Amino acid sequence: MIVVAAHMLVMTDISPAAAAARESARHDNGRFGTQEHSAPEATLDSSDELWDALAEGPDSGTKWNLDYTGPRKEDDPRYVPGVSEHDDDMTDEEWYEAMGPASEEPQFAPKPFVWNRKHGDFEQVRPYMDEFLAVYDQVKKPAAGFVPDSEFVGRIPSLEGTEPREYERAIYMLQSLRRRDIVAKQVEEFTQAGGREITVHDLKRGQELRGTVVRYGWYVDGTGFQVLEGVRLRKNVRTGELEYVEKGKRNGVGIHGGRVMIKES
Repeated sequence: MIVVAAHMLVMTDISPAAAAARESARHDNGRFGTQEHSAPEATLDSSDELWDALAEGPDSGTKWNLDYTGPRKEDDPRYVPGVSEHDDDMTDEEWYEAMGPASEEPQFAPKPFVWNRKHGDFEQVRPYMDEFLAVYDQVKKPAAGFVPDSEFVGRIPSLEGTEPREYERAIYMLQSLRRRDIVAKQVEEFTQAGGREITVHDLKRGQELRGTVVRYGWYVDGTGFQVLEGVRLRKNVRTGELEYVEKGKRNGVGIHGGRVMIKES
């Protein structure tokens, strides 16, 4: 230990004259002498990509262009890290040169339709409704009351890849949803015109209401819309059900199923 200490003393102990000469050559920044370099000038970029690459070191294999200020490929939904080494190795600039500018609208591949096994859940096919209606308007015939399901097979792009049985089910559900939407609009219009829903529990024994009666939703899949003008609405004493009586008649017609609205006159 004594020998080592003596050696350190010899190595670090300089004369006062040498120390003064050294300090006279020190610049304000603490360095000595003139600092020179032969590397080409480069404009530093504050992007995260540059700093990440610098942190990895010169042997990391990372490429970057200090003059590139365009979009990052990590922000492009077309780029999926880890899928292709070629894509991963491309710089942002190389990526956009090869792929072109990214679309402003996100692109989603259509997914096959699979029924969720919930009966009556027609809203499951709502995402395909616009395409369905476009085809419907093309193939419908004024004289026909409906368009066969077969007219839609293979003509709805978003159902591409769907199993044939599921495709048929989707078309059936879209047909029903279209009719249900029509009924919903009719109900809304009748409500705005002064109509209201009524049940058998809203009528007392022997009470009758006069006006326009609407019956809806009794048909397949909740469709059906019937308007009865100038009738009387009452409760059937024997069956306890609602019934309507047409003008000039005494016997009533029972209302079975669906829902009932009335606009009194």
